[in-house]
Amino acid sequence: MANVSYELVMAELKKALKRQNTSYAELARQMDLPESTLKKWLNAEDGSFNRINMICQAMGLSVFGVIKNAEEQNVQTFTFNEAQQQHFMKDKESFVVYWLLVYERLSVDAVIQKLALDKDEINKILLRLDRLGLVQFGAENVLRVPKMRPIRWKFEGAFMTELLRDWVTKLFKDNLLNKKGSALMLQFFQLTPQSEDEFRREIAQLEEKYARRTILELNNPSQKLKQIRYISALAEGSFVDE
Repeated sequence: MANVSYELVMAELKKALKRQNTSYAELARQMDLPESTLKKWLNAEDGSFNRINMICQAMGLSVFGVIKNAEEQNVQTFTFNEAQQQHFMKDKESFVVYWLLVYERLSVDAVIQKLALDKDEINKILLRLDRLGLVQFGAENVLRVPKMRPIRWKFEGAFMTELLRDWVTKLFKDNLLNKKGSALMLQFFQLTPQSEDEFRREIAQLEEKYARRTILELNNPSQKLKQIRYISALAEGSFVDE
């Protein structure tokens, strides 16, 4: 359990309940628990390994198999390789299509409509993305996009550096124009090295928490989701250094 959160394990168990077509009430009866207690366990952000084990036994699941599936939802560092970045430098539209399909989870038809593409144009882009190993686009034009996982972007390479610069510029511009839903925050701290380490660690933990929450909520199609752009930056020094 050291490498995976309790919340992610419970999300895996809730998905398994749906697959088994088992209700909370039925599982609670099998475990000789009040239904309200079981719901609290399943919806809590933290809990014990013993709880997980009890639920897995009642459902006939391997606790280690459930934890392994949950570990796949841990935050991973991601960047594009050199060939992918070279392609996106030459063909920015391919990246936009990739982003809309993989991260915004739009359908092909929705991407066609959003970008005013025709079928031939989208198929050519998808074939190029397939050759780059970013999607699978094969027989009978069947598209498979990667499974959604929480990631931390690593901005290395020409394309990723340019992308970061463009996104930072646009985000700050939208905030300075007070675009709806924007929030611009600036702070200056003077901290001990220990406090700085703690600050960085807690920010990273908070970002990882909501990266994982994104996946959990994307897997619940009944919820209405808002798109949130977020960029964090930390650097030593004064704002008024010459």
